[in-house]
Amino acid sequence: IYVCMYVCIHIGLTDVPKLVMIGGCRNHKDFLRVEDLKTLAKTLRIADHVQFLVNLPFEDLQFYLAAASLGLHTMRNEHFGICVVEFMAAGVIPIAHSSGGPKMDIVVPRDSKPTGFLATTPQEYSSCIKKALSLSSSKALEMRHYARERSKEFSNENFINQFQLKLGPFLKR
Repeated sequence: IYVCMYVCIHIGLTDVPKLVMIGGCRNHKDFLRVEDLKTLAKTLRIADHVQFLVNLPFEDLQFYLAAASLGLHTMRNEHFGICVVEFMAAGVIPIAHSSGGPKMDIVVPRDSKPTGFLATTPQEYSSCIKKALSLSSSKALEMRHYARERSKEFSNENFINQFQLKLGPFLKR
């Protein structure tokens, strides 16, 4: 929410985008966190620009990914970052925390071309959002293409192929 507020104030967007926060709630504590975020959005007077969607069916998630321009992922030190891979596979430009799996394995160049953005602070997220929204349509399309190509490296098919390639000789003995 702070990132959205920072973006709206400091980038000077005339057409304020909507932040759709999608995630899963596993327990009562998670649901309380969502309620806290809703309260914060009201306090910051941005509630009209933020939508919270919890425990969506996969088909609904696909709908939102198809409509999204950017995907924000702010978890620090995530061991992998499957959400970021899902953004990329859907052609959504990722802006992920510059740590853990997203930094080391996912939002890395493909054929020397960028596949998204990495950030740490709210100011860096704001800058990345501004850069992403300022990309020409051809540059945005190119980044989406390379992001999709990068996401294929995490597909089941690629895993099977790599598994067979690396371990196949040992399994034939």
